[in-house]
Amino acid sequence: MDLAREGDPASFDALIYAPGYPEDGSTLDFTPFTKARVVQSLWAGVERIVTNPTLTQPLCRMVDPGLARGMSEYCTGWVMRAHLGMDHYTQDGIWRHAIVPPLASARRVTILGMGELGRALAQCLRGLGFA
Repeated sequence: MDLAREGDPASFDALIYAPGYPEDGSTLDFTPFTKARVVQSLWAGVERIVTNPTLTQPLCRMVDPGLARGMSEYCTGWVMRAHLGMDHYTQDGIWRHAIVPPLASARRVTILGMGELGRALAQCLRGLGFA
């Protein structure tokens, strides 16, 4: 985004932040946004933005049950893919009956971050028997 083309940063009331901006990898300088009262991050986790020394505005935290459910289902699918060794069963016509995965209760899954999304994932995995 070209701030000069989008308007005067000092006139912005609120900011929506997406990691990956600025595209050159530099840290976004929040100091020109003198009237901004709030910053909303579009990504889960705010570790990359809260360490920015130019951020003086409060961060908004959005809790979306639909997002938490969708992400937990997506992550559960990947856990099950690894747990069951699904990649061993490629459609190449070879029967691999000797591969028997353990029960979920015999495996541990580590979740990095126990915010809303991490807790929703933990609940799904617990329901399947994972520790």
